[in-house]
Amino acid sequence: MALRHINKRTFSCILLIAGFAIVFLYRPLMMTDQAAKKEPYIRQNDLVKMVNRDETRAAYGTTQTISMTADGPGTATTQITDMEKRQIMRIQHKNTTCLEMYETKPPSPLNKENLYHSSQATHSLPKFDTTYFNEDFKFFVSTSWKGGNTNWRKAMRTLYHKTTVKRSNNTRLNDDRDLIFGNLNSDDFNSRIKYFFKVIFVRNPLVRLLSAYRDKIVEQKSVSIYRNVASTCVKIYRKGATVEEIESGNATFLEFAQYVSDTYQIKRDPHWYPIFNRLQPCLIPYDFIGKMETMDTDTQYLFKVLKIDDLISIESAYAHGKSSQIDLLRKYYGTLTDQVFDEVVKMYEADFKVFGYRIPKHKTDFTTEEALIGV
Repeated sequence: MALRHINKRTFSCILLIAGFAIVFLYRPLMMTDQAAKKEPYIRQNDLVKMVNRDETRAAYGTTQTISMTADGPGTATTQITDMEKRQIMRIQHKNTTCLEMYETKPPSPLNKENLYHSSQATHSLPKFDTTYFNEDFKFFVSTSWKGGNTNWRKAMRTLYHKTTVKRSNNTRLNDDRDLIFGNLNSDDFNSRIKYFFKVIFVRNPLVRLLSAYRDKIVEQKSVSIYRNVASTCVKIYRKGATVEEIESGNATFLEFAQYVSDTYQIKRDPHWYPIFNRLQPCLIPYDFIGKMETMDTDTQYLFKVLKIDDLISIESAYAHGKSSQIDLLRKYYGTLTDQVFDEVVKMYEADFKVFGYRIPKHKTDFTTEEALIGV
């Protein structure tokens, strides 16, 4: 009888100890899970924390008072500059659009394997062949052809030679391949994509397409690959085209736009393939989003954040001014049929939405600089 009583007491004690153990072990996991749910995907204050506030205010003057919390407008008031506000708005817009419209966010953990094999990459795998990194200042910048790639590659090459080579004559840049983020092995890639400051520069998709036409089809059609593209445009989309017309490759913008909208998913030429499809920006938690349309002010601010403003500069994207750019857009897009224009807009729909560019209502709806910039 006494033994039975002792066994019951012992059993009760065991149950009590087990209960405390379960609570003790599970509570941190539960708290971690709750913290993960509360932690905002939109990291609005990350950029602000990195900025040297005195330098920024001296460079950009007037500050504005807005209320920001992890989820947007709220009660926690922070003094920020106009440039900080621009970045907060762009990053918030991108992340919100990725989540709400495309149900996509960066994989966890963020590494090369998860990026390349993530089921979220429904359109195409992310490319890093136009993403350039700098080891000294711990950042990389993702670019695209006809979206600032050439200027950024030159700037990153200059930065490399002014830092790494200056420190060690034994460390030299053999060619631009040493700057390309996608050429890193998996271990180096994973360690840097997690901790480096992540930058992306984009361009209004309709401006980018027109730039590709004028550069590759009109000015560089002597290059065999684009001479073939130009001839194909004429052959397929010009009714009754003669042999001479086909061989000349004098494709109109309408013929080129038809060709691109019909074949972009197959050909995937990087000069006009949508940035969303090629770079998969929803999979990367970018800290800074720059635009070709605001290249001057964006790069001036970015270089101060990275503390490289005394080392490099970058050429303006609009040497002839935005007003002439608007005139060109009206001139060329005005030649498209409504159907072809709608197809082009649909092709770049994700670029418009994710990067906050305004979608024109019709083919000549290019009125102001703000219409080209968006957010």
